[in-house]
Amino acid sequence: MIGPILCFFAFSRLFQARLAPAPAPLEALEITLGDPSGATVAEIMAGLPPGVDLVAIRQGHTNKLPDPQARLAAGDCVLLFGRPDALEQARLALGHVDVGRIAKDRGALDLVRLFVSRPAAVGTAIGEFVFPEGVVAKIAEVRRGDAVLYAAPDLVLEYGDRVGVIAPREAIRSLQKQFGDSLKSTAEFSYVSVGLGMSLGVLIGLISLPIPSVGSFSLGLAGGPLLVSLLLGRLGRTGPLSWHIPLAANLTLRNFGLTLFLAAVGLGAGAPFVATVSQTGLAWLAVGAAIVLGAIVSVLLLGHYLFRMSTDDLFGVASGTAGNPAILVYANRVLPSDRVDVAYATIFPSMTILKIVVVQVTIGVLAG
Repeated sequence: MIGPILCFFAFSRLFQARLAPAPAPLEALEITLGDPSGATVAEIMAGLPPGVDLVAIRQGHTNKLPDPQARLAAGDCVLLFGRPDALEQARLALGHVDVGRIAKDRGALDLVRLFVSRPAAVGTAIGEFVFPEGVVAKIAEVRRGDAVLYAAPDLVLEYGDRVGVIAPREAIRSLQKQFGDSLKSTAEFSYVSVGLGMSLGVLIGLISLPIPSVGSFSLGLAGGPLLVSLLLGRLGRTGPLSWHIPLAANLTLRNFGLTLFLAAVGLGAGAPFVATVSQTGLAWLAVGAAIVLGAIVSVLLLGHYLFRMSTDDLFGVASGTAGNPAILVYANRVLPSDRVDVAYATIFPSMTILKIVVVQVTIGVLAG
């Protein structure tokens, strides 16, 4: 753990950080149409650039939800939501910016932000979400943690998401019940789901798979739960069970787990470490340090020079290679970027499972 942290420290002092550009935040834009030639809302939406959604229209003096069959005329206004560059393309194609024309009128429609805390709503894709009977509404955006996400049809809702819904004002109470809208619930999680997931992970880890001419191997208590968590995270939910953990609870458990992990490693490895060094000298310590530092230094140099990776991606990949969450915490402090966590989550599962398999195969080969 100390070796990779020292490598990150030295790298950050020797090389200028090459950070990946942060994505531009999503924005809303009101456009008064020039000459749509009687096009329907569906035809207008079909011609929008990728990453832009039409969330409301204004005809005459009334705001309306975008009925696909409604025909638009010159002077009508549309409310678009998406990336700034894509919005500019839409503006050039449709008309001119008319700020506040829709947003200032909250009489017929309003924008309400609701927390997703109802178990039935969690794990549901936006395109499959069913509003209460008699309520016509549209999800315009999803705020997850500090990020604002585009409300794509395949985006799956999670605990703690805050959805921006455009709907008639009289429907807001029904929507609150449909989504849950409870901040307290976003910090809770199902112990049944966690218990089942952990139990399945332990059982998968105990399965021994034969390898011809080598022996057999198992994923163990580390690889089994990791593999099951990947599968359940991909599923999202199974019937009434949701496999998602709210972001607030996730962060709390992560930090608490890291504290317990470091404490257990320190208490458990202290005496054996001192005994090993005193009995065998510094030889094994030097060999272990060379193996760890060789891997980390190789990843850092290859990623920086050969693959031209951004430094935040590179630190995440190197942390995943080491497989120690304490190293990830240090990398986040050196480079406070979300891409560090993303790169770590991308590489950590495969590296962990690979190391488990390689070690057991190596032992089988040497023993044979």
